[in-house]
Amino acid sequence: AKAGQVAKSAESILAADLFRRVPMRAFAEQAGVSESSLKDHFHAVFGEGVSDHLERLRMERAEALLREGKLSVLEVSRVVDFANQGKFSAFFAKHAVCMPREYRRRG
Repeated sequence: AKAGQVAKSAESILAADLFRRVPMRAFAEQAGVSESSLKDHFHAVFGEGVSDHLERLRMERAEALLREGKLSVLEVSRVVDFANQGKFSAFFAKHAVCMPREYRRRG
């Protein structure tokens, strides 16, 4: 039960501000556990590590924004906290198996 509470608490912190750069140590402190315990609890509950989970959340946000079609690819890349559109496009293609513009066209 504690593992679930710890992991869900950490996940809600991540989801509340996907783009805030918070060291793992700070997440662990907020959850009241060690870094290794947080990592273990998180993986046990979500089946993935914290950084993989964060990437997935960022990707889901990017996909939603691209489907909406209100923002340019550059604007979406900035919203999901990429320094430049090229890095965002590479990240997106790795996860979606297509480039952001193609994803948008597919709708």
